[in-house]
Amino acid sequence: MSKEKQTHCLRGHERTPENTTKSHGCRICANESNRRHRANNPERFNRSYQKHAEKMLEWNLHNIDSLPKEIVCSKCNNLLSRDCFTPNLRKKRGAAAWCKSCITAKSKAIKKRNQDAGFCRCGNPPKESFKQCVECIQAERVKRIHERNLILDAYGRKCQCPGCDIDIPEFLTIDHIFDDGAQHRRELSTTGNDRSCVGATFYRWLIRNNFPKDRFQLLCMNCNFAKAKGGCPHTRNKEKYDYYRSDRSLQIW
Repeated sequence: MSKEKQTHCLRGHERTPENTTKSHGCRICANESNRRHRANNPERFNRSYQKHAEKMLEWNLHNIDSLPKEIVCSKCNNLLSRDCFTPNLRKKRGAAAWCKSCITAKSKAIKKRNQDAGFCRCGNPPKESFKQCVECIQAERVKRIHERNLILDAYGRKCQCPGCDIDIPEFLTIDHIFDDGAQHRRELSTTGNDRSCVGATFYRWLIRNNFPKDRFQLLCMNCNFAKAKGGCPHTRNKEKYDYYRSDRSLQIW
């Protein structure tokens, strides 16, 4: 009996369109064989994969203009624009096999399954009194420090209030120039709570929107709080401030 007419493979796996390869073999058996091969020959597999990836990278760099503009996603089978895929010049078609939407949906499903089972979203046991494991907590902390450094670099790493020369990173914060912070947070919030879009969530919004400078600026905490209480003294009493700044022994207020 030909492979096309068989209902089950030699190991008893049912032949369905999803489990059948292009050569009419069993996809489950093929995957198991590949996993055994990788486990028994890790160095050989990594070496051969790296060699193939470098060849594809070299070929794609010389033929980048000839890469297809539209690609079929291996997961949803939709013909999508190249922009919907993560670039990967080490692949034959110069992009990932799955589109970004399918990758995101798969990642969310795995995280939800792990969290419902009482584990960290990565699958490891959580730290005591935390929802995340130690590795994820440390990775999130490093990520937030990196994002904050991006924000500080984009906005000058110095308080923008005239007369203030604070440049200590721990003292700096993002300010809404037109005092519409609450309204802006309500626009970004998905829960209706204007406090749900602060901190790292707000920083990531700034990064995604290419650091808009027409609505935001960098101030120190003192200038930011004083601005909300009727105006910063640096700008409200500029002449008085310049006069008293010449002698630090004098008290302004």
